[in-house]
Amino acid sequence: MESYTRAGRLDSSKADATLGVAAVYFVSGQNDAAIAHYKAGIAQFPNDARLYVACAAMLLASPDSPKLQVEAENLLQKAVKLAPQSAEAHYQLGQLALQQSRLKDAEAEFSLSLQSDPDRSKAHFALSVVYRRMGRTEDATGQFAIYQDLKRAEESGTTAAMTAAQKP
Repeated sequence: MESYTRAGRLDSSKADATLGVAAVYFVSGQNDAAIAHYKAGIAQFPNDARLYVACAAMLLASPDSPKLQVEAENLLQKAVKLAPQSAEAHYQLGQLALQQSRLKDAEAEFSLSLQSDPDRSKAHFALSVVYRRMGRTEDATGQFAIYQDLKRAEESGTTAAMTAAQKP
């Protein structure tokens, strides 16, 4: 906390320190403080999509998640407007759509996430869940196989090599 606070004082022109302080609050179990810090960061850095995504992820992970879904979705939509290629924003929107059983929307968001970052194992896993729920077992099996390959590669540090091997 001290390091991030100091970094913020040394360079207040970037949101990195704000993200760090909020993450420390989150890790230490102070979720309300983390959310408040993210929101303060959004006010200070309104064009940094990372703050919107991080705040939305916190809201969706909170015990009050069902009550906070509209706010989280609004934050994620703003993040996508600021950074259309944000793999994490699309992933979080996909998770939200999946929770709400909007399977077509979830499929579209996870696909957009993977367009920006094809090495996201969690997006392949989530897409396999969507396909399974849609009854598309062959697609689900394919996505789950990619997920497993990427997880193995992540564990051995060879994610980039896996992506190159998967491209047709």
